[in-house]
Amino acid sequence: MQTPSNSPRISIIMNCFNGEEFLNKALDSIVKQTYNDWELIFWDVSTSDKSKKILDSYKENRFRYFNSGLKKNLYHSRNEAIEVSNGEIIAFLDCDDWWHQNKLEKQIELFNDETVAMVYSNYFEYHQVKKKLRKLSNKKILSGYVQNRIIHDYHIGILTTLIRKKIFHSLGGYNNFFHICGDFEFNIRMSNIHKVIGLKEHLAYYRVHNKNISRDLDKEIIELNYCKEIFKKENYHNLKKFENYLNYRKFKNNLVKNDKLKAFKIFLDLKFSFLKLKALILFFWRILN
Repeated sequence: MQTPSNSPRISIIMNCFNGEEFLNKALDSIVKQTYNDWELIFWDVSTSDKSKKILDSYKENRFRYFNSGLKKNLYHSRNEAIEVSNGEIIAFLDCDDWWHQNKLEKQIELFNDETVAMVYSNYFEYHQVKKKLRKLSNKKILSGYVQNRIIHDYHIGILTTLIRKKIFHSLGGYNNFFHICGDFEFNIRMSNIHKVIGLKEHLAYYRVHNKNISRDLDKEIIELNYCKEIFKKENYHNLKKFENYLNYRKFKNNLVKNDKLKAFKIFLDLKFSFLKLKALILFFWRILN
């Protein structure tokens, strides 16, 4: 695709901490994009492997390398990377994930509507150990002012999102406290007053493996509890449904740690819902296996 001269530039934020294992796949998927008015902000966080060497081997003038020095919470680092970006639109891709080649082209055209703050899409999960793709359900893809619907049933992958930078800044960016749930908290905050568009097409690939940050379930619970306090202060709707979702996450965390008694006590506190049914199935599956 020949990008029109009046098209907005996209700044792709890639935070890297020893990401050499899968980095080529991620970078290839950026270089092969059919939309070509982009820059990559490669934010190196105390990397000690060959990630920079791999980046340099591309000899791509749209790649911009920054060495951030000290390791910080991920969303603090993302804020810093966004500050040095030049684009009107922000995108995110981690070193272990990758995109469909026409992802940016399909999403950027939706920003012709000036009321749109963020565009996201469906995505695949790629399970590294089993070498299998899992196609996520289209039913969770929503458009409009979606806060009430996503606060307790969140399925937006940051690797799929494009956000207007001026709106990102107007809302104060990400909360530096977060390492796992920063995009969740920001998108809940943003979608209260801004329009979101969701595409049902699967335009990205999230790699599931043992080193995923999101596998730190204890830290996730700490951050979701912090979200609850923020949401209470803002008096968001559907807070009780969010609290029920939070209890489900606590239930699942204890089940993973094989603390069945604690998991069962939390299960009893779950409100009757699809989540409670899901928890019941997980509980018996864990017992039988």
